[in-house]
Amino acid sequence: MADPTQIDQVLINLVGNARDALSPGGQVSISITGVELDASYALAHGGVELVPGPFVCLSVADNGRGMDRATVAKIFEPFFTTKPMGQGSGLGLSMVYGIVKQHGGFVWAYSEPDFGTTIKVYLPAAVAEPAVRAPAESAARGTGCVGETGARVLVVEDEPVVRALVVRSLQAAGYQTLEAGDGAEALAVVRREQGRPDLVLTDVVMPAMNGRELGEALARLHVHLPVLYMSGYAVDDVRQRGLVPIGAPFVQKPFSPDGLVDQVRALLNGGNGRA
Repeated sequence: MADPTQIDQVLINLVGNARDALSPGGQVSISITGVELDASYALAHGGVELVPGPFVCLSVADNGRGMDRATVAKIFEPFFTTKPMGQGSGLGLSMVYGIVKQHGGFVWAYSEPDFGTTIKVYLPAAVAEPAVRAPAESAARGTGCVGETGARVLVVEDEPVVRALVVRSLQAAGYQTLEAGDGAEALAVVRREQGRPDLVLTDVVMPAMNGRELGEALARLHVHLPVLYMSGYAVDDVRQRGLVPIGAPFVQKPFSPDGLVDQVRALLNGGNGRA
């Protein structure tokens, strides 16, 4: 069981930091979700130590000034602060990190300059005995739907490790894959390929061209090309900022390989894949 007092302290520190990053009229949002994490998630996130299984994710997001990647890499270090002299001890996030580690969890930060920051705390979840999956359901997951095998998916992701993980998961499920590191490269791939991809899976926050801008550009090339958006930011957050069209298919990071393949399969077979 988690210590309520310590978890309160985690939340107070995260919300306080988010508040301090805001401009007038800014917003802080808090959410809790259940997620299933495995070794592939650890690989995509710098080799974090985790015991595969169910976790509770506490997310604190702001739409403040955000941070670059060099800054994000240091935020959990003791005495590191982005605040002016005398306005921060640099101990708040390092304390959060320590408390979460004591509970067998870990913390991950997503941030982009001028976009905001989302910090996610993952704590192991207490679960009941899992139900036995019916044989028919297990078989369906392994074989996929008619016409699925060999479909081509273009993966657009600026983080090479995450892109490689996504590609590997899709290929293991029988899909062909194309890769791009940003929106401009994705458009070039689509223009030069003999026959368009069957689906585009794109990150939302990328340099130069965000996911929505890429989706709109792809629609001008191939009006019926399905696009599945993915992000570490909460779906409500990216939609409020206009980075994903309302009602567009969306998959929340972190996702398991099975969860991702299920979303792709549903979209290719006429589902909406909505979060």
